[in-house]
Amino acid sequence: MSKKQTDTAEDFVPDFKLEDTDIEFGKCPMCKCETFDLVMIDAFTKSALEESNKEFVYESTCSDCFILLKDQITQVGRMKAEKKQRLQELLDKWSTKIEVLKTGRALMSQKIYSEARKYFEEYIAILEAVYNRGDEGLRPHMIPEQHRKQESTLLCGLYCDLIFIYDKFEPGTARLKNMCDTLVEFFSYSRGQGSLLRKIKRLEGESKNKDVFKKLFQKAKNRKSSCFVATTVFDNNDAVELAVLRNFRDQFLRKSHLGRKLVYVYYQHSPSFSAKIKSLPTVKYFLKVALIVFCWIIDPIL
Repeated sequence: MSKKQTDTAEDFVPDFKLEDTDIEFGKCPMCKCETFDLVMIDAFTKSALEESNKEFVYESTCSDCFILLKDQITQVGRMKAEKKQRLQELLDKWSTKIEVLKTGRALMSQKIYSEARKYFEEYIAILEAVYNRGDEGLRPHMIPEQHRKQESTLLCGLYCDLIFIYDKFEPGTARLKNMCDTLVEFFSYSRGQGSLLRKIKRLEGESKNKDVFKKLFQKAKNRKSSCFVATTVFDNNDAVELAVLRNFRDQFLRKSHLGRKLVYVYYQHSPSFSAKIKSLPTVKYFLKVALIVFCWIIDPIL
């Protein structure tokens, strides 16, 4: 070999850096074995381990230890982690909930009922995730007072459409009955009650089981016409005492947790009680006197 060739070989330095490769090499913090394939523990696995009451302090392990960790996850822990993940996904969708509702309505107008149902149910799930963190059922008192009327108005239209869809595909189910009862609850807080009643009547003509919509129409109508005992007692929606009582409800009762509960119970039972006192003029008279005295006492302090 010539001198020139020898100098060239000795001067050559390969341009090689370990970090330029995809190979990671180190020790597993769990079993202390050297490995080329440390695996990062993902957020879901961490959550599932926590819900399974299993302690772990590692951000990554070797693949064998990762499998051992996953084997420690219980079925209950996995289910709880999946629920938390689903709730977080729904919370992240809060800003897009109106778009979800609009899409559902567009599909409903095109009579693509199965797809519309998915969007309507997702809208309800988003509200549940925000207002009661996923507990079963959504009730008016769970929604803050400043948003209750708006949300109730949107929900009543949505529930009405869902009842129509359930009537077509799940007639006679508990889901259908519960949806009707829930709509009636929110009806008391919604705007455009007359418009909603007309919608219920219109959908009745297209429904399979017209009895479902007839009963729903009657319940909602009763809630609209006589949801307040005081309205029945005074026979006049413009009575001064009614204004005082509404002010008492808004300025006093709804300011406390107990007061909101009382208002909720009142909305639940006043329709049936109002219907009964209509045929009892003596009871109606004494209630009227009692309410006049009550309004006379509370009006100065409101």
